[in-house]
Amino acid sequence: MMTRLSTKDRETLLQVALAAIRESVSSREGRALEIDARDYAPSLQEHRAAFVTLHNSGRLRGCRGSVSADESLVVCTARSARAAALFDERFHPVTEAEIRELQIHVSILGEPEEIPVAAERELLEFLQPGVHGLIVRAAGKEALFLPSVWQKLPDPAEFVQHLKSKAGLSPTLQYADTVWRCFTVDEFEGYASEICAFDDEDQTSRA
Repeated sequence: MMTRLSTKDRETLLQVALAAIRESVSSREGRALEIDARDYAPSLQEHRAAFVTLHNSGRLRGCRGSVSADESLVVCTARSARAAALFDERFHPVTEAEIRELQIHVSILGEPEEIPVAAERELLEFLQPGVHGLIVRAAGKEALFLPSVWQKLPDPAEFVQHLKSKAGLSPTLQYADTVWRCFTVDEFEGYASEICAFDDEDQTSRA
């Protein structure tokens, strides 16, 4: 079972995400927030994958993250927040005036597990709407849906078809080399206007 973070760790990651967005948006060169994982609690130094999703007035404003747990959680969160604000090609970059209105959602991924199914109808029976995130890989292409996507696509068949489309695959064809992987998330969110900022004097209190 995936280890879930404490309330304090969640608050810290939301602070880090907001600080990373502010740092990158307020600087002309999109400067990245400098993070030393050793300044943070051991639970935030662990290598875990994460995504950061941004909304403004209920509308998606950006989403970026990593499936691979190849860096510390706190560093991954900062990097993902910056990428969601600046580099989601579906949207223009977040502006400084927008920051206070952002809703910041952090999803920490559990280890993806391959789903042993021979046909998509078996996949549809396996999936738990609202619980499972899903990754598809086929024909050299790959895409991911977080569990939050179930809110917009509650039907499993529609969920799977849209994920295939996102990957650039035909939603109706079944590919012989398809690999499906599912995962769960530890997720939490906060509004930028309500997330308490931290400064350099708070560094020691985070560990």
